[in-house]
Amino acid sequence: MIPLEVCVDADSPAFTSNLEQLKQADVDRIELCASMHCEGLTPSSSAIIEARSIFNHKELMVMIRPRPGDFCYSKRECEAMMLSIDTAASLGANGVVFGALDETLSLHHKNTAALLNRARRQGLTVTFHRAFDAIINPKKSILPLIDMGVTRVLTSGTPWGSGLGADKGLAMLKKLKSAASGHIELVVGGGVTPENAPFIVSSLLGQSRSLVDNGNNGISLHCFSSVLENGVISNDKLSRLYNSCRALSIETQ
Repeated sequence: MIPLEVCVDADSPAFTSNLEQLKQADVDRIELCASMHCEGLTPSSSAIIEARSIFNHKELMVMIRPRPGDFCYSKRECEAMMLSIDTAASLGANGVVFGALDETLSLHHKNTAALLNRARRQGLTVTFHRAFDAIINPKKSILPLIDMGVTRVLTSGTPWGSGLGADKGLAMLKKLKSAASGHIELVVGGGVTPENAPFIVSSLLGQSRSLVDNGNNGISLHCFSSVLENGVISNDKLSRLYNSCRALSIETQ
């Protein structure tokens, strides 16, 4: 089945019930974030503990982002991010989510490598988040991430801040999938809904059998607001998205 990842807002009043809903729905992964009004920041230790306690049978990914704004981090900020990675690992996270760019909006190789190595030492998988969409040349940048050993890249295929979703980024997503050659998982996120998920996935996979092999290959889907109603996860919306993933997996086999 095409993996489904759902972003969870640790600051939501419905945080606990949303976690329980995702567990019952057997969602593959959750990405735990705080301050979603700032596009997601590092959650508190207590939020990680609660998420791990409830969502205790699948992958828990923790956002590592110390502040809102750009993705150009100082040495002190990188040190703080490394400590956050250690904390996430100690509290039971399976992976972390981060991104680091330089002032030219290119991949910051040194900071990315340092954060990645810290995560590796803790036995964590790594997703390079949508800072990737802020990079000037994303297609060129995916190869260094593969060489570094990044597990996944979260992308809409559209420029960061454009307000465009993944359904408008299919041309770039196809190029990225081709460049990735199955060596890194593309987590397709940004405007993914129960209605457009079949179109997005079928456009990227066609009749290919190469979905995902529980490793770094293929694609997965990422969503947040599209499964919410007034901040609460809608069982109907989540079920329709989940069933779309299941149906598409069957069709492409």
